[in-house]
Amino acid sequence: MAVPARVSLSFTTLLTLATQGTGIRYSLPPVSYAKAIDYWYGTCMLFLFAALLEFAVVNSYMRKSQKFDVLCNPNSNKAHAEDGALGYQTRASISKYPQVKTAKTIVEKVFAYRSLCLEFAQKATRIDQLSRILFPLVFIVFNVTYWLYYKFFAAE
Repeated sequence: MAVPARVSLSFTTLLTLATQGTGIRYSLPPVSYAKAIDYWYGTCMLFLFAALLEFAVVNSYMRKSQKFDVLCNPNSNKAHAEDGALGYQTRASISKYPQVKTAKTIVEKVFAYRSLCLEFAQKATRIDQLSRILFPLVFIVFNVTYWLYYKFFAAE
């Protein structure tokens, strides 16, 4: 996952949309009520912000999944380096999960780490897949509603 590129592209799009919206609003005569273009740009900004928020949640779950993936491989050098570098806060955050609390042996801990790794990865995948369907679908519904309203009902 290209995190820096995706975040940079999202923020660039957000700034571009804000700049275009401001430019268009200044070119229209000032009124005391919201114009159709304000609703359009507001909704587009909301969708863009929601996509950034969704990405942050998915990225957070994937990082948790990767942390447990490293911990469930006790033979790897990276796991020993991570275990030695784990601070008190990280150990406390890992031990808050019931699977880890009840694990007594190293084998049980490895299985607990593996199950948490898979659980967080599945959550991230589910959110990502749902967003791939839901975001475009809701935007299409918004577009149809917006254009039908302003084409046929607002003109009266």
